[in-house]
Amino acid sequence: MEFGGQRLFSGLTTMVARGDRIGLVGPNGVGKTTLLRLLIGELESSGGHVARLPSLKIGYLQQQPEYPPGQTVMEAVVAGMEDLVKLEAELKRLEDTLSLSGGEATESNLSSTQKIKLANRYAELLDHHHSLGGSSAKGQATAILSGLGVAERLWEAPMETLSGGERNIVALAKILVGEYDVIMLDEPGNHLDFSGLEWLENYLSSEKLTFVVVSHNRYLLDQVCTQIWELEHGKLEQFTGNYSDYRSEKLTRKIKQEAAFHRQQQQVARLEFQIARLKAWGSVYNNPGLAKKAKVIEHRIERMDKIEKPRTENRRIKFRLNSAGPRGTIAVEAKNYQKVFEDGFVLLDGVNFLVRQGERVAFVGDNGTGKSSLMKDIVTEAHWENPNLRVGKSVKSGYFSQMGENLNLRSSLLDEAMRLTALSPGSASELLHRFLFTRDDLQKSVGVLSGGEKARLQLAALITSGADMLLLDEPTNHLDIDSREAVEDALEEYTGTLVMVSHDRYFLDKLSDRVIHFRPPQCISHEGNFSEFWERWKAGEFDKPVQKAAANQTIAAKVKFVKQKFDPQRFKELEVEIKRFEEMRPGIEEEIRGFEAKGKESFAERRRARLAEIDYKLNELYDEWLQLGERKKNW
Repeated sequence: MEFGGQRLFSGLTTMVARGDRIGLVGPNGVGKTTLLRLLIGELESSGGHVARLPSLKIGYLQQQPEYPPGQTVMEAVVAGMEDLVKLEAELKRLEDTLSLSGGEATESNLSSTQKIKLANRYAELLDHHHSLGGSSAKGQATAILSGLGVAERLWEAPMETLSGGERNIVALAKILVGEYDVIMLDEPGNHLDFSGLEWLENYLSSEKLTFVVVSHNRYLLDQVCTQIWELEHGKLEQFTGNYSDYRSEKLTRKIKQEAAFHRQQQQVARLEFQIARLKAWGSVYNNPGLAKKAKVIEHRIERMDKIEKPRTENRRIKFRLNSAGPRGTIAVEAKNYQKVFEDGFVLLDGVNFLVRQGERVAFVGDNGTGKSSLMKDIVTEAHWENPNLRVGKSVKSGYFSQMGENLNLRSSLLDEAMRLTALSPGSASELLHRFLFTRDDLQKSVGVLSGGEKARLQLAALITSGADMLLLDEPTNHLDIDSREAVEDALEEYTGTLVMVSHDRYFLDKLSDRVIHFRPPQCISHEGNFSEFWERWKAGEFDKPVQKAAANQTIAAKVKFVKQKFDPQRFKELEVEIKRFEEMRPGIEEEIRGFEAKGKESFAERRRARLAEIDYKLNELYDEWLQLGERKKNW
């Protein structure tokens, strides 16, 4: 493939077979997305060809999906099930026709033979519907959206009201519900929280799918892939196994190639010495036979299968983070911290924790639970005298913003680096070069930089800051695997305090020794790295205290409620809410039966959890409705 005369890659020969689970990896800019677009036929290759089976259905998740104006989330996902939607429409049409033809008050225009044919056709389609799991299109869409963590309040929202990350998750849901022969996924986990990521990992591992996935998420690649394709230096190498197997095999191949290359070079040097000696003797002694022997050896060298010299590793970010080390006890402390938004919504309330200097703490939790909001408040509002959000008196903080709000988008790259670091033009240029920027990049506007380039600019500024506490909000989100590992290596040597928000399990396991879990309105602290916390969390070890606290809150609410007078408006609202939740139960029960029949246990479990939530909510509503009913008698 070439663009503007520049070759991106060449000589790529490979095949996707039914059941393959392929992870496509490589540095940013090598053409991974371009290769996906070539495979699906969206681009034409500059040479060679791509062959696809006739009638092959390919689903493609792109990084910036587009939707028709006014389309809701549910409509967007259901649109991915074109065959099932058509099947249900045909079943409905046959139901209406058979119902009309069999009604007592309606004279049928159909003969008995026609009725039998329609009934047989209906039974055939119904069997096909059952073979698809027996669930409705909307039911399957609901299960996928729930699994990926899309809030139920968004299901009927227009797509244009969603954030970019939410739009990407909806696009992923649309691909997963579709009946495709093969799916191509470009960074499917970028916007998912840990629950959504685990659900996706389980889905891709358990379903009978054929896929190629581009991802920098090493844990995802380990969990779901049985092959790895590495696109690098314009060539494609293939490895059997998951990401960890690939890393091990790549190192083994490199060692073997280096050894074979050096052996061949020694052999060639020895033969070339013989050639030179034979030619010299043939000339001195006027012996044509010696010259012929030299020619034979030359042909022998030419016929050799040349072993390429192993390529050096890609240029990697190289930096060290310097810190004066701990100079006290408190790095950051929250006491009865509260996060209230302009509309009065209370996200976090009564939050208490202490991060000591030198600790490495991960902020984790679902999307929208306040991790980034609290980190921003630490940057903008925390100080020694603040009773609710205190930073150590001698602590100097450095902040990596997920969205890059601290960057001036109108500045040139060089000017912005000088502003952030207070370095001279020459020193700033040298620093940027260490972060993989070229001389041609220096005058680029910051606004046109990619997400990965903006991340590298912020990291460059951090190493000159001398900060002894780093607040990192998704620092590796836009980085390729090589750059992520370079950042991890630098942070591992860092002696200061680390407070991190990340969805990269490799990153968190390598660097964190404590987890603060955001469960609005509270935050709960756990010792150990992320994987240790996550296994205990899935086992339900942390549920009982929360349930007890929730029960205490419910009791307090009921005590408070008894003192209230009858509220007719609230009484009507409760009846509407109760009816809404009661109407939801049969549909979810049907979905559970359908998923159980198809063996989709992960889907069924997710819907059973939703059913339990509804029952819990109904119990609360019934309690309040009965209490109000008692007040109504005395009103």
